[in-house]
Amino acid sequence: MAKKIWMFVALVVVAGGTLLVWRSRSGFFPAAATGPAHVVKIPLAHPINPRTISVMTANIALDTPTESQYPWARRRALVVQVLRKYHTDIIGTQACSPVQTAYLSHYMTGYLHYPAHANLGANVFASLSGALETWNQIWFKADRFTLVAAVHGLVRPHHLQVNPTENTYYSLVVLHDRLGILPDIIVIDTHLRHGNTNAALCARKLHWILARWERRFPHAPAMLMGDMNHPKSDAMVYTGLCGNPGPGIPPGTRLRDTFDYQARPKGVLWGTWQQFKGRPVIALPSDLILVSPTWRFTPAQIMRDHTPTGLYPSDHYFVMSDLTWPGPRKSIQ
Repeated sequence: MAKKIWMFVALVVVAGGTLLVWRSRSGFFPAAATGPAHVVKIPLAHPINPRTISVMTANIALDTPTESQYPWARRRALVVQVLRKYHTDIIGTQACSPVQTAYLSHYMTGYLHYPAHANLGANVFASLSGALETWNQIWFKADRFTLVAAVHGLVRPHHLQVNPTENTYYSLVVLHDRLGILPDIIVIDTHLRHGNTNAALCARKLHWILARWERRFPHAPAMLMGDMNHPKSDAMVYTGLCGNPGPGIPPGTRLRDTFDYQARPKGVLWGTWQQFKGRPVIALPSDLILVSPTWRFTPAQIMRDHTPTGLYPSDHYFVMSDLTWPGPRKSIQ
């Protein structure tokens, strides 16, 4: 009898734990953001018009043996300097390991970030997957936004790739404006991988994820940012990212690319992947910021910050755009 009771208790614990994990991954519970205990107030990026916010996408490059010439310890202070330089309201970082996230969290004292930690599993693959889930961090000004809800995980959890690092992960947050000026905002940060077919499927799946959250927050404009690994010239992936009408795209989730491709100087490589050398490898940007049509925006800018000695913060240029919510201008006294 006692053995049966313990088996029942164990079953209840396992079932309860599974339910908690499932609900937390599906965004059922309110999310928590992590930030430093002492938060420094950061000036508004646009104090004359607080309806305008600045957003940035930044692949900060993992600290790996293949990048031993540009180790994290050598460039981490520069990464923080550039991320804070523009008083950006929302930042999506990619390729940000837990160690790198901890460093940024310590010095990005005006920001909160999500996800806070990995969902480690009971086996090696699950633990690796849990660690990879946190590589797309969303940072937001603590004195401007509060976190309403959030979720992170695999974009296509039922279609795992043979190489685990080729799986596409995403982070999603819903932010509430403390000033009461902007509506709630849906922010998605992702890092598409290299294979065209899988990347195109992930691009379309992100729109189904967005559609699900737009049903929960029907008045929330959205933005999708990240290292897409595929520029506009890769039509199969790019049209999926923008949500252009077609098979596999839910209605009503179309996004606009903030880049003005007509502004590209003729004959100049305009890519954002530059391998720490300041020389783009491909012709067009692959680090993109896409937004709901309701936003007005300034054309995305490629931030080419580097030290006088030629040290770049990452092997990718960071990209930034200003988004304005339609309405009368208001001043902050």
